[in-house]
Amino acid sequence: MINPHSTAVLLGGTTVFRICKHIKNIPITVITNSMIVFNELVDKEHIQLILLGGEYNRDEAELRGFLTLAGSKLMTCDYLFMGADGYVQNVGCTTADLEAMELYNWCMALSQSTIVLMDSTKFGKRGKAVIAAIKNIDIIITDNGISPEALRQMEENAVEVIIVE
Repeated sequence: MINPHSTAVLLGGTTVFRICKHIKNIPITVITNSMIVFNELVDKEHIQLILLGGEYNRDEAELRGFLTLAGSKLMTCDYLFMGADGYVQNVGCTTADLEAMELYNWCMALSQSTIVLMDSTKFGKRGKAVIAAIKNIDIIITDNGISPEALRQMEENAVEVIIVE
């Protein structure tokens, strides 16, 4: 999915972190606020790695706050990969972290393609805030536990669904 010499934003979270093993050999630029993503890719010389600054959140192993947001406003990207805490039908992806809302929305605005990685158990769960309206999501990558109703809704909203094992 990721073309060589493109730019991808990988926002925090363990699900997004799993992308690292699939991009280790691709010459790309990665922008991230995630320390686990940074640490996984730091020794890959063919990957240009940009770490967004900010206040360190130990619970999530990521940087956040106004410095992170300010840095993200200076970047554009081909792909945005993000996770979510939940998905509300006909609304979009949600999070429990209110501080993340602006960063996620700003990154979506600067991205050519927004890809959400979310296991099927997140469908129907509600977070406190919407971080990706359904109209702003291009692709959802999930597992085969996704319900037929959720799949139908994605199709109706022109969201491509990729099901992985």
